[in-house]
Amino acid sequence: MERADTQISIAGKLNKINLNKNGYTLIELAIVVLLIGLIVSIAFPRFGGILPQRRLEKTVNMLIGTIKQVHNRAATSKKIYRLNYKLNYHINLKEDEFWVTYLGEGNEEIEDTSILSRKKKLPDGITFKDITTQYNGKIIEGATSTLFLPTGLIENTTIHLRDRDEKIFTLIIKPLTGRVVVEEGYVEVEY
Repeated sequence: MERADTQISIAGKLNKINLNKNGYTLIELAIVVLLIGLIVSIAFPRFGGILPQRRLEKTVNMLIGTIKQVHNRAATSKKIYRLNYKLNYHINLKEDEFWVTYLGEGNEEIEDTSILSRKKKLPDGITFKDITTQYNGKIIEGATSTLFLPTGLIENTTIHLRDRDEKIFTLIIKPLTGRVVVEEGYVEVEY
């Protein structure tokens, strides 16, 4: 009998411990979630403008990488390469794009299908404002290209990229070195 009392006694103590256990109630958790939601809703409009800016900077870096790669390929393969651009200024249904081609054995233009050179569309909200090349002049709609020679020379080219908020970056390709100068804003270069 005494043994049974001991078991009941231990069970009673265990129940008391469980009842006094510290924790959060559903109401406390709901208040915390509500406060976090309120803070995020106040802070998000301030950070909302960062996303398009990052997208524009990412596109600038993607173009610079492609230009460097095409410049190196033309010099090492001793072939003529082109960086082609398609500008859809008034055609809102299509995105602007760029891709790489090279001149084949029979002087036919062949699309480079390597990972870094295949056709790429500009991200949503990013467009070419215009592209000026030494041989084609300023193009705001249609197609143009930058010529990369096996000697390492590149056609003078200025690329203007913009986002929906009309933030513009200018990329200037230096013909002798292949270096790309990036300027914030619209910079006009005469050729």
